[in-house]
Amino acid sequence: MGSVMKPLATSPVFTDLMGKVSSIPVLGVLLGAAMTLVVQSSSATIAVLQNFASQAGPDGVTSVIGLAGAIPILLGDNIGTTITALLASIGQSKNAKRTAIAHSIFNISGSFVFVWLIPWFAKFVQYISPKGNEVEVISRQIANAHTTFNVVCTLVWLPLIPLMVKIVTTIIPGKDKKIKAAYEPKYLDNKMIDQPVAAMYLVSQELENLAGFAATMLTQLKEAISVGKTSAAYDKFKKKLETVQHLQEDVTEYITRLFSSGNLTEQQSEQTAGLLYVTNNIQRIADRCQDIDGIWNQIESKGMKLSATANEELGNCIAITWDLLNQAMEAVKEGSSEQAEQVFKNKKKMNKAEKKFNKAHLNRVKEQKCDPGLTMGFSGILYNLEREADNCVSIAEEALDNTGFVQLGEDAREFAMDAVAESVALGDK
Repeated sequence: MGSVMKPLATSPVFTDLMGKVSSIPVLGVLLGAAMTLVVQSSSATIAVLQNFASQAGPDGVTSVIGLAGAIPILLGDNIGTTITALLASIGQSKNAKRTAIAHSIFNISGSFVFVWLIPWFAKFVQYISPKGNEVEVISRQIANAHTTFNVVCTLVWLPLIPLMVKIVTTIIPGKDKKIKAAYEPKYLDNKMIDQPVAAMYLVSQELENLAGFAATMLTQLKEAISVGKTSAAYDKFKKKLETVQHLQEDVTEYITRLFSSGNLTEQQSEQTAGLLYVTNNIQRIADRCQDIDGIWNQIESKGMKLSATANEELGNCIAITWDLLNQAMEAVKEGSSEQAEQVFKNKKKMNKAEKKFNKAHLNRVKEQKCDPGLTMGFSGILYNLEREADNCVSIAEEALDNTGFVQLGEDAREFAMDAVAESVALGDK
């Protein structure tokens, strides 16, 4: 709205009215508010005010409007700019609406006080501003008046923040529903879909977040196997498993929307497809953890229990998978073929461990140290862990196919993350 309406700020209608209301402060405030309301840009209206005020009067020295005549219009501009925030809060969360109302209270209350102090306020601004002919310095004076207004209002309201909170929560009562569940995306922002590079950067950030959850899930599975299903570690494992599964679905949906936007170049499409493949392999790791949990349930439902030695062996395999996952994600993050090759070499550890521990289990059965009925379950858990290691290899292979995390320059990165933060604040992610 601001871009479309900004040219109206230079309309002769507004500039003519400035000259007519300069001697009536209340009308000046109303004009300033109306201008900003229409133009949707206080910076544009203030610039027009500065240009108009810089015109010389009949004597060629003093301003056609004077600082005392410009200040009411300036105060009105500060009131009018609150409309932008109020419009932006429509349909948003309660806290977004409260923020817009707080902005309005801040500017309206300040303007109401300052409008009674215009003569003294003008003298103070003239005192702190450069000296010279009024037409030459009045633009700086208006800028200084704008700065002084905001600084003073901030200093006044700072100790009154609890009062402001009480006011806005009274106007907008109640609480927002919990916007962000633990498994909801931390970085993805639908507003970036039409900006492929920024969107791919956010996907990369979210994938790193997802991989971190998956690694924690493996750690908690290892701990749960060592201490038993009734432990707090098992509950944490189940919650983390759910988090990985839900977040993976969100990442996949976002990438799909990115493809369907039609904005990706051929190279970007290949890169994004690689990131999707990484996401799918993390999903398979989570699914195999769920399969392990199912096998574990079957074992316990039969009244059987894995020995401490068997639990230790499974824990060693989980630790190998954990290492492989982190190495594979590092290979993709850095686009490092060397790191990927290291994953392929380390995968052999899992192959050796699976054979070694299956044989060790059969020896325990032979020596009657272990229930034969556990063989299928124990082998099934080892098989799933070995397949998880295969998924890690598949992730690392993407690094060899030139799949890597999208990196941005500092300015672009700040822009993308600021956009996400704004979406979160407005509840519009």
